[in-house]
Amino acid sequence: MNSILGVLLLMTFIVVSANNITLSTGSIPTISTGTTTTATIPTKTTGTTTTASTTSTTASTTKIVPEIRNLTVLAQSTSELNVSWSSYPQNCTFWVMYNLTETNSTTPHQLLQNLTAGHIYNVSVWAEYNGEKSAVETQANQTFMDCKNYKWLVNTTEILVNITEPFLCVEAKRDNEAYNQSGKNIHFQNLSPGCEYNISIISEFGFTLCTTTVYLDPSPVTNLIITNRTTNQTTVSWTPPNDRDVTLYKYNVTTKENVIVTTKETVTETNTSSCTIEDLEAGVGYNICVQSITVGNTISSETCVTVYTDPSPVTNLIITNRTTNQTTVSWTPPNDRDVTLYKYNVTTKENVIASTKETVTETNTSSCTIEDLEAGVGYNICVQSITVGNTISSETCVTVYTDPSPVTNLIITNRTTNQTTVSWTPPNDRDITLYKYNVTTKENVIASTKETVTETNTSSCTIEDLEAGVGYNICVQSITVGNTISSETCVTVYTDPSKPIFDFKNVTTNSVQLHWKAPNNINIKDYRYSVNWSSADQTNNNITKNLFMNISSLTPGNLYNITIQSLIADVSSEGLLLKIRTDPAKIPQIICQNNAGENNIHLLWSVPEGVWDKIELNVSSGKQYTVTNRSCTKECTQEIDGLLPATSYKFMLFTMSYDIKSAPTMIECMTSIVGVATGTTIALLIIILLIIIVIFFLRRDQEPSKPITISNFPSHFYCKHRDTDFGFSEDYQSLRSVGTNQSTNAALLLENKNKNRFTNVLPYDCSRVKLQKDQVNHCSDYINANFMPGYYSSKEFIAAQGPLPNTVADFWQMIWEQNVQAVVMVTNCQEGNKVKCEQYWPEDCKPCVYEDILVTTVSDKEMEEWTLREFHVKHVKTLESRIIKHFHFTAWPDHGVPDKTQSLIAFRELVRSFMNQLTRNAPVVVHCSAGVGRTGTFIALDYLLLQLSNEMAVSVYSFVQRMRKNRPLMVQTESQYIFLHQCMLDTINALEANSEPVYENSDCIYANELALKEVNNFNSIPS
Repeated sequence: MNSILGVLLLMTFIVVSANNITLSTGSIPTISTGTTTTATIPTKTTGTTTTASTTSTTASTTKIVPEIRNLTVLAQSTSELNVSWSSYPQNCTFWVMYNLTETNSTTPHQLLQNLTAGHIYNVSVWAEYNGEKSAVETQANQTFMDCKNYKWLVNTTEILVNITEPFLCVEAKRDNEAYNQSGKNIHFQNLSPGCEYNISIISEFGFTLCTTTVYLDPSPVTNLIITNRTTNQTTVSWTPPNDRDVTLYKYNVTTKENVIVTTKETVTETNTSSCTIEDLEAGVGYNICVQSITVGNTISSETCVTVYTDPSPVTNLIITNRTTNQTTVSWTPPNDRDVTLYKYNVTTKENVIASTKETVTETNTSSCTIEDLEAGVGYNICVQSITVGNTISSETCVTVYTDPSPVTNLIITNRTTNQTTVSWTPPNDRDITLYKYNVTTKENVIASTKETVTETNTSSCTIEDLEAGVGYNICVQSITVGNTISSETCVTVYTDPSKPIFDFKNVTTNSVQLHWKAPNNINIKDYRYSVNWSSADQTNNNITKNLFMNISSLTPGNLYNITIQSLIADVSSEGLLLKIRTDPAKIPQIICQNNAGENNIHLLWSVPEGVWDKIELNVSSGKQYTVTNRSCTKECTQEIDGLLPATSYKFMLFTMSYDIKSAPTMIECMTSIVGVATGTTIALLIIILLIIIVIFFLRRDQEPSKPITISNFPSHFYCKHRDTDFGFSEDYQSLRSVGTNQSTNAALLLENKNKNRFTNVLPYDCSRVKLQKDQVNHCSDYINANFMPGYYSSKEFIAAQGPLPNTVADFWQMIWEQNVQAVVMVTNCQEGNKVKCEQYWPEDCKPCVYEDILVTTVSDKEMEEWTLREFHVKHVKTLESRIIKHFHFTAWPDHGVPDKTQSLIAFRELVRSFMNQLTRNAPVVVHCSAGVGRTGTFIALDYLLLQLSNEMAVSVYSFVQRMRKNRPLMVQTESQYIFLHQCMLDTINALEANSEPVYENSDCIYANELALKEVNNFNSIPS
């Protein structure tokens, strides 16, 4: 037994390969891959080594040697091998060795774990039974692989993989196709794109190590086409690839802005060959890429197209700088993100159906000037936004007509006082037959707003309802059917002025003084007057701006044809025709001769100059003689006989020129004494002396300063009225020096001179109205106004000049400070072509501020001869307010007198009725232009009518004298002085005829009652 154990300890393994057996001492033989070998345990005999057999040659006892049968090594997973076997006997101890790892087991199987995938393992198994070991059974096998652990490189027709583990081959199958390759670098080619291939890796042992499915990349799509592009979406379509399984494909559509750094990307999946991409931004460029996707989710390479969405259209097309051949269009760019990169197409096309003429202008600004257009033609101008990708927005269009060319050659014809005709040459434009014309007529003054527009489709127009003597700018404009208007072609034309109105004339022997009234035209301040006079032997002409002219150096007794025409801008009116004969020249000198002892007188005189046909000789005895121009040529004589001796005779000779008498030439001659008694002569002288004494006492009793009673006034009036108002003239001349020795120092101060309208009408210092001074301007107390007496008070009135532009505020200050409640205005602001008074009240209901005084016109009632106004006056500092009545007499000519006394008397009653309601310390302001003529007449009329009513007597002279001591030139003209007497006479006559103030006829009664009614209504407003 011991010898057997020794043999076992010294045994040598026998390794059997496929070709030979190698003996190795002290080691387990190596087993070749895929080979099963049997190891025989050697026995040792003395001096001999033999192959062991189941029966020992030396042993005498039989031993059981175990056996390993049916060894199987199977791959269980990528990390496990399942080893199983059978043995004899069954109850052995088994040893399993792999990779130098040895384990034992009592069961005939073992699961080897934690192995390496795809690795070949040699597994050796032997059994041990009662100390006996079996032969070592060895079998090799390989663990499964994980195909997914390999990097399968796939494209549309190829599969590539690199396998490092040992294997026999790789097989690729699809349907009836099969491909296999061996080696480490597997490369399948010419496969079908997008198809599924089943891949198997076959081990050297003939089983499949792993399988996987690989989808090849599909072929890319082709022919990307962009359609239905808008500002926020587009449709992309494509041609699918020609792959076998294309019907199973899906497609990825990737949209990404075509800028380098963008991260904004959208992916849309579709199973059709088109896709609409929405929610895009207007005018932005996008890269749209399409990829085919297999059912195995392999994706083709991208097929891309760059597309720009349509930009948003421009808005607010505005046409400016339109002319006959060009226009500028501007617009508001869209609010797109990339608008700064936009350009714009401006397309211009005539707006007619058949037009093919079109121009396109590109610009990168938001306006464009389009040139080379035709005048008066309509164009459709359309603007489109253009992106950098040249996508174009929808059109934004405007229709515009270029300005037509202006008309030419304006010609004025058929001009009258109220209308004129203008004609013109139409422009040479293409569409001239469609034109209309605007004819605009406007007064050619800067501030004029009166304008009339007449439309016509002919080349002439008659403009009516014009005013006489007014300049008009007549402008004609061409108008297209699109209502574009050409520049104006204008002409200035004056309508014929109205002819002047004859007023009166003063005729002398060698002059004619003509006075006329301006026509009732609005523009008379610009009128001049042409006066043409002619006789049989001469013609002359002169032009003046005055309403009168003195024509001198005329021939006495000659007949002149005189034509007066209104002129404005060299346009003359119809002529006012006058035939006037100058007064014949008086006989220059008469020589009287008497013959002693004869009762006759011989008269001798020179022939008067000029034209005459006879001479009339009147003798105080009552005889009359006529001498014709045919009876004497240089000197004329006439013998007057049948006279009384020693008697004085007056001879009055008149030159006659066609029934017009010259001024008389008088001479007094005495016949010779033929025995007349001396006593008779003495008696005659005594009678003459008595007459002179009576006249003296009568004149002394009728001094002008003494009041004249009602009963004596008519005779007083007619006495003064005799001899062409000689008595009135004498009285008036005696008033010239009254008050003139008084000082006017305040008015003459340098700082006050510009406050005087006239240099010779200055207020006396003793009675002038003083304004309250301020601390800044110590001369601000001056105003050209004086306190004036009335019937009840020495300061019942204030006589003032009409305000100047620089004294209006002073005027209102005076009204406020003197507590004036009524203003009487007896002038117009403008008379003829002269400004008489600055308008010192608001034109309308809008208030005006005159320094500290706020004036608002409350009412304005215009009558035939006067206007009644009411002002609301407020002091802006004290906030005190008052009501001022304004009585404005509008029918009084400057330096003249009203046409009839009744008007002014009725107006005065209107004012006096209001004054009777006032307190006695509230003066009434009366003003005209200078504040002396009409102003003095009105104040005197009020005083005299009150005097007449209360005293039954009047003294015109004394009250005018009294007024002139307060203010110079009160009652400025002799005609105004006589007018006051006429007013008194008419009033006295009315009193005698009726207890009511009746002024000449029933119309005057109505006027007076109306005046009283007006004042009652006017005064009903609380003041």
